[in-house]
Amino acid sequence: MALGLGVIGWRCDPEALPVWKALVKIPLLPASKARAITTSTAEKEEASPDVVVKTVVEERLVPQTTKVITKPIRSGQQVYAEGDLIILNQVSAGAEVLADGNIHVYGALRGRALAGVKGDVEARIFVKAWRLNWFLSQVILC
Repeated sequence: MALGLGVIGWRCDPEALPVWKALVKIPLLPASKARAITTSTAEKEEASPDVVVKTVVEERLVPQTTKVITKPIRSGQQVYAEGDLIILNQVSAGAEVLADGNIHVYGALRGRALAGVKGDVEARIFVKAWRLNWFLSQVILC
């Protein structure tokens, strides 16, 4: 009867290795309180000099997480997100919301919002409602 079990290694006293150890290619596990794994010298000698082992390291840009704020941002508060920032309430006058990515405000935006603070020129600010007279007074033309 097959149980579907596979042997991944075995453990014994390294000074009392059995005779059959050289015939089996099962790794020797360290003692339960040991930190280092010891490898057999016989396994190292079996490697062919024609085999070249390359270590490939793939570098990936990990997307930042999105921060979601459900409470109102009050005057004097500053909220920063490393990725995108989603605010499901209002941003009061005198408050600041900053994000490395996009900013979405699904309430009134009366405070300051800065998207792409680390240089992302594609970052945008999406606002559901704002006071037009406040918005026009905050625009600075360069």
